Amino acid sequence: MFQYFDFLDILMILLVPTIFDWSRMFAKILFIKLKTRKCVSEKNAYFRVHDKKISILIPAHNEESCIRESIEAALATFYPNKEIIVVDDHSTDRTYSIAKAYADRNLIRLLYRKTDGSKAEALNYGYLYSKGEIIVTTDADTNLDVHSLEHVIRNFDDEGVMVVSGNVSISSGDENVNNILTDLQKYEYQNTFDIGKTFSSLFDTLLLAAGAFSAFRRDAINWEGRFRKETLGEDFDKSIKVRKMGAKIVHAKEAMSFTHCPNNFGMLKRQRNRWASGQMTTIMQHKTVLTNPIYKRRFRLALWDMIMTDMVLNFVSLVSLAGLLVVNVLPVVLNQDFTLLQDTIHKMSFLLAIYVVLEIAIFVLFYQKNSTRTKLLKTICLIPIMVIAYRPMMKMITLKGHLSTLLGLKNTW
Repeated sequence: MFQYFDFLDILMILLVPTIFDWSRMFAKILFIKLKTRKCVSEKNAYFRVHDKKISILIPAHNEESCIRESIEAALATFYPNKEIIVVDDHSTDRTYSIAKAYADRNLIRLLYRKTDGSKAEALNYGYLYSKGEIIVTTDADTNLDVHSLEHVIRNFDDEGVMVVSGNVSISSGDENVNNILTDLQKYEYQNTFDIGKTFSSLFDTLLLAAGAFSAFRRDAINWEGRFRKETLGEDFDKSIKVRKMGAKIVHAKEAMSFTHCPNNFGMLKRQRNRWASGQMTTIMQHKTVLTNPIYKRRFRLALWDMIMTDMVLNFVSLVSLAGLLVVNVLPVVLNQDFTLLQDTIHKMSFLLAIYVVLEIAIFVLFYQKNSTRTKLLKTICLIPIMVIAYRPMMKMITLKGHLSTLLGLKNTW
């Protein structure tokens, strides 16, 4: 195959992914393994007895299919000093009546908003009635693991920690539908939390507490106002406010929760467009952080890194891919030269093969000890689809969300 293109072709094909993708990923994995090896004894340590009261806020709008399961999971958590507050955000289905059955038995507190608004407004409303020193925010379609609060609360032994981001895993698609799209999202979440957030937390550069499951000291909720209702990314906005105050956000890998994900492409597209819009809105809102030396250097560098990887390099990679296709396919069309077509196919196949092989290597290196053989093989079969189709598609959707926000186009929930 190498006879079809010279060394310069190979260098140009591999330059960008080598610098910006593979080297970063392998470095993250190496750092995590070295760092966590030193702390392995912590996993077996006994939990300290904590008496801090925890308030669990569950905002819900038309969630009759999952609210019961979410409440049951919150009640089952092994932490006695807790209260559960469900905020029904003007649901028009059976959400309120299902939750009321628990409120009537004094198992939860149920609040009702007469007008539906954003998740941020529902959280702010629930916060007004909460009494806990620690505020846990979650979603109505997210179930907390029985030990999740124990793993979360011990991170607050460090007085510098103001927010703890929980670990979110996908249990199934919406309405318990499972298909190849939900499997791809499961793998994506696994990488995001187990590698991305774990690395950022160890390096003290974590910028985003998980919207589906995070815990805040009560004071952190009030910093620079509560949850901002004018953005679709209230979790990112609040996280940036906390970092601006010089406080730490840590990722609790063992504090598990289980959520549902979109089960069709239309829902997934709307979700990722919303996330991208919320990200761009928040960065624009807090753009002074990028150049103001009063903020920690590590915080500023982390925000610049997010802009470069999620926005600039996302745009560059898509433009490069489009350019590569045009430069190689256009001569074939114009000259009717199928030798050139064969050359193009070999170049693209080589690039994709390298991506797939290295992605598999990363997965096996990081997850082999915690995965069954069946799970390993299933995920390895998904990786080519992830590399060839899913990630490029998500990049295009994210780019659209960023550009629409920059152009002032409105994105809705």
